[in-house]
Amino acid sequence: MGARSGPDLADALPRFLLRCEHEVARRAYRTAVRRFLAWADGLEPDAVERYVEHLRAEGVSEATVRWRARVVAEFLEYARERGLLGGDAGVSDPEGGER
Repeated sequence: MGARSGPDLADALPRFLLRCEHEVARRAYRTAVRRFLAWADGLEPDAVERYVEHLRAEGVSEATVRWRARVVAEFLEYARERGLLGGDAGVSDPEGGER
């Protein structure tokens, strides 16, 4: 699976959000990550790619899909750097390549 328990990731979110200078950005990032974590059924290597497919199927605009995927990928990288994720969890690049 590659990920520790959900609370570990959720606990990392407030620290991740400190990188946002503006409250509006923090709220948007928080919402994007929380939606992903609520949707995700584990963090297999293709989790972000599958989330992108889900958002597109739901009719979310392409710009919003790309933005949410980027935010989620940044959060997962942040969590990986802090030892909360294995090396391959959510690794697929939503743009089609490998990270």
